[in-house]
Amino acid sequence: MLEGFDKSWTETSGNRSATYTNLNPGEYCFRVIASNDNGCWNKTGTSIRLVVLPPFYKTFWFTAFMFCVAVGLFSVIFIFIFKRRELKKALEFEKIHAQKLHELDSFKLQFFTNISHEIKTPLTLIVSPLKKILKYDFQNSEIKENLHLMERNAEHLIKLVTQLLDYRKLQEGKLKIELKRGDIVQFCENIFLSFEV
Repeated sequence: MLEGFDKSWTETSGNRSATYTNLNPGEYCFRVIASNDNGCWNKTGTSIRLVVLPPFYKTFWFTAFMFCVAVGLFSVIFIFIFKRRELKKALEFEKIHAQKLHELDSFKLQFFTNISHEIKTPLTLIVSPLKKILKYDFQNSEIKENLHLMERNAEHLIKLVTQLLDYRKLQEGKLKIELKRGDIVQFCENIFLSFEV
């Protein structure tokens, strides 16, 4: 009898073997009693303890390992989704921030353009009378030199304001580079004369 599997004793005649298949994992005790030729039975008999191990996939360690793998996999997926959401939020924030910066730059550029227009008009109105005054013949050469200095500086300011307006055109892609020859000596001399007192 295999205790834990057989419910009663199994008698064999002449065949001294026992075969068991499909045993569930666990502990069993295989007991054997025998009789002699006279039919006298040995009631104590002999026994052997057997341990049937479960397949590796039914062991505690495999289950614990698979649980850890599942928890690890779930954690990695959760972290990946969380990081992706955070990255998406950061990208949306950066997009909004860039859009606001672009709007601010556009506002500044519009402001500078408006101011440039407002400055250019009075400067033009200053240069025109100066040109008329310079046509007169002055006996005092110092006054004439000062008037020329004022004219040069006013025209220089008009050029600077025009450059500001050209920057706006450049930002909008409406400005093309125009190359022209010039006299570098005359250019430097004009700069020098604008600082001469």
